[in-house]
Amino acid sequence: MKIVTCEQARQIDRKAADKGLTTTVLTENAGRAVALEVAKALGSIEGKNILVLAGKGNNGSDGMVAARNLIDMKARATIYMSGYRDPLEDISFQSVQQRGIPLIRAEEDATFSKLEDALKSADAVIDAFLGTGRARPLEGAFKSALEKTSVSKARRPSMLIIGLDVPSGLDPDTGAVELVNYVVVDDVGTEINPLTLHGQVVGGIVQGLGQILMERIVYDGESGQLLTGSFMDYMIPRADTLPALRVGHHGVPCATNPLGVKGAGESGVAGSLPSAVNAVLDALGRRGVSHLDLPMTPTRVWAALRGA
Repeated sequence: MKIVTCEQARQIDRKAADKGLTTTVLTENAGRAVALEVAKALGSIEGKNILVLAGKGNNGSDGMVAARNLIDMKARATIYMSGYRDPLEDISFQSVQQRGIPLIRAEEDATFSKLEDALKSADAVIDAFLGTGRARPLEGAFKSALEKTSVSKARRPSMLIIGLDVPSGLDPDTGAVELVNYVVVDDVGTEINPLTLHGQVVGGIVQGLGQILMERIVYDGESGQLLTGSFMDYMIPRADTLPALRVGHHGVPCATNPLGVKGAGESGVAGSLPSAVNAVLDALGRRGVSHLDLPMTPTRVWAALRGA
């Protein structure tokens, strides 16, 4: 599989247009290819529930075409649409309406209850929000919908997620990974000081995420001089690189001590290490990447995508 940058993708689109291929043809071809990939990944597609997260750009149009093709394959498709689409000018949107494909409008689902209901039964989710067109931080309905999808994936690991072009939040030009959501539930037995406990768990999570995504000691190859001797050079997680961490507890008192307490200091880091690794590899897996050395820095993610 050949991986291209955003600019290379735009150049390919321009060359296709120069050869007479219209946007409609390109969209139809992309959507059909995505539908075939979903069918291949799921095996038997008939009767399966597919949820398409569609943005307002070309990526969303590809997702809508994929939904139509999946219905032709006897699957059940629902579209969650964020952003305005002109019903008179947008051919892909017109097709969705004409076929009567179930549509959830983000602006009419302020509590995300409809999206959550759709996620509960989804066998696969097609992320057609942003693709290579991402030029801004994830926010608003995009971010919230992806957070809900992330939670659903954690509850139902068998649910397939396919990013159309690239997963929203992954920068294909730099390899930078954006943390969209993190949810943890720990069993620490009896909670004696909830505030201190919360701080310990959050601190452990951040430590683990830093180890997986950025922290690295670097020496000069010739002199042996440490090059990451200060926090100006040594990457650590900061508030602007992390989402709001949601921490919950399901305490079962320990039966072997009078207070019923259990250890909490390392619980955050123990879970964040494998979950962060699996999240990145899950995002890269559809591009043929199955292994990445630590830390999973933007440089390594980019190189893996280029070499897949």
